[in-house]
Amino acid sequence: MTRTCHLHIGTTKTGSTSIQRTYQDLDDGRTRYLQLRIPNHSRVLTALYAPDDAARADALRLAKLTPAKAAQWRTSMQAQIADHPDSDLVISGEGLSKWADARMVAALADDLAAFDNVHVLAYLRAPGSWMASSFQQQLRNAALPFDLDALFPLYRDWFQPWEDVFGADAVTLVPFDPTGFPNGDVVADFAARCGLPAPDRPLPREKPALPAEAVAVLYAHRMARGTPPLADRSDALVNRAVVDGLRSLGQTRFAIDPAALAPVAARHDDQISWAQARMGPFPPVSEPVSPTFGTAADLQAFATAQIPGLHDMLRNMGVRHALPDDAIELVDTAYAQARATLPGS
Repeated sequence: MTRTCHLHIGTTKTGSTSIQRTYQDLDDGRTRYLQLRIPNHSRVLTALYAPDDAARADALRLAKLTPAKAAQWRTSMQAQIADHPDSDLVISGEGLSKWADARMVAALADDLAAFDNVHVLAYLRAPGSWMASSFQQQLRNAALPFDLDALFPLYRDWFQPWEDVFGADAVTLVPFDPTGFPNGDVVADFAARCGLPAPDRPLPREKPALPAEAVAVLYAHRMARGTPPLADRSDALVNRAVVDGLRSLGQTRFAIDPAALAPVAARHDDQISWAQARMGPFPPVSEPVSPTFGTAADLQAFATAQIPGLHDMLRNMGVRHALPDDAIELVDTAYAQARATLPGS
């Protein structure tokens, strides 16, 4: 009997969480979902296959694993493969696309040697769409410079190691275009490509992207104050409350300025051409509605314009004292208020 490992490696912001939630308990006698602590296998696998001591220490910290626990998960993974010789396997981790290190991919391939076929699958957004989505997502928890060159997706660097190890024929790159998916659903597309049972209905949409108003204010605050404290669960709850509160500032879609993106894309044309040679063109991108953002100054200016909205947000949070007319200080006030009103405070 031929065995296949369906290895879904991302990318981020392409419905990976929905795929993981749909199939996390899959065990239908023919195909099983790898049980590896949590449905998103990214961090655990990165800890298991980090190429050196320094990278392993960082990966263990991010995965919240001790070396001993990581070794147990490696043994568990190998046992799940060996103990079910008639089963296909699904592995899913959007962070795997960022490995960009053939040593890690080769080590994973060694553990998957029992499979006759390894089918590597990734969905790719067009550059501007991916950059806007990735930037706003990372800003929730980090201080992130608005540098279009640094944000640009390096498709070839991300996926060439997977081709080098598993072979080009084993790697499928798919433009992320919901209009071309069955029922507009990436999970249904994933199911069709992997021969998995299709979901009965699409999962509810994950939390929508942050509007441009919130992105600009967060960016200005992160640049002034750095990464928010995230040492424990209360820190995370406070940060989430502030980020969610900022959604009330507006509904403008956050989009990269096409004029600013064009020279950056030209400098990375080799990355785009490499990807499109394998999957065809990216879907056409509709022109974003003004405003768009091409520089840090664009974001800073838009953040300043949100001061009246921040006043309203803080009043709705219960702040009654006089408020400053500075966006950074207003977000400081929001953090203080969210902490003061945290249940159990």
